[in-house]
Amino acid sequence: MQPVIERLEKALGTEACRVLLADSLRDLPDEYYIKNREIYQASQDVDEYLALTKQEFVSQMETCQREGRPFFTQKVTDQVLEYIRREPEMGGGVRIGKVVYETKIPFLTKEYLAESDPELRRYYYCHCPWAREWIKTGRKVAPIFCNCSAGYHKKPWEAALGQRIRADVLESVLGGDDRCRFAIRLPEDMDKL
Repeated sequence: MQPVIERLEKALGTEACRVLLADSLRDLPDEYYIKNREIYQASQDVDEYLALTKQEFVSQMETCQREGRPFFTQKVTDQVLEYIRREPEMGGGVRIGKVVYETKIPFLTKEYLAESDPELRRYYYCHCPWAREWIKTGRKVAPIFCNCSAGYHKKPWEAALGQRIRADVLESVLGGDDRCRFAIRLPEDMDKL
């Protein structure tokens, strides 16, 4: 994967590579996010939408725990729920001006929270099966690849707003950070703040 990303970035340039990764690897239809659109349209403003989205996410996690179902591949424990509840950027985001800051939930939150080794914590955090294995080996993967994850976080916003927007990677485990954090750039002409 690393040689492909390096060649792609060299051939296209950093910005075009970022856009390609953010838009191409997460080609889910807007219909998949119809609930986001409905919640946004029923909200008075972005902050209410964020609060409702967070509430919906926590409720989903509580249901997984109550029914003994995993959230994707992870068991939802009391500790996992507490972590999600106290992280304001997780499962919704925090708006400052025209930017919403979102932090991704770890792929294996329970293991992430229990681990003290920084490299293994990044391994448990990462959702990408390709990148996870590279993290475990200690080899480097270009952090620009995390724009795929930024694309995943911007897609519900694009569906909710009915227009394309930009998302930037602020922190990523591939970049050596302890978490993955994104800046969702709301449209400048947006009137529903």
